[in-house]
Amino acid sequence: MFAVSEVHPGQYAVLNHTRNIKGYLSLKNRPDVNLTVGQLIVASVTSIGLAVNDQGLTSSKLQLSIEPQSLYS
Repeated sequence: MFAVSEVHPGQYAVLNHTRNIKGYLSLKNRPDVNLTVGQLIVASVTSIGLAVNDQGLTSSKLQLSIEPQSLYS
């Protein structure tokens, strides 16, 4: 379960899992999906990565999918 924190229509959405883990959901192939900030959605993790910010701190970044075949596998 993820909460939508940012939406860039036709591009991508930023989702929060916990306060330190953010996920990115591509919307390029899903023009029919309308998300709003604060909405809760179910998504599956397709890949995991780490990002390092200017202070040298790392945080987890998740690539997510809402495709039915990946959600129910």
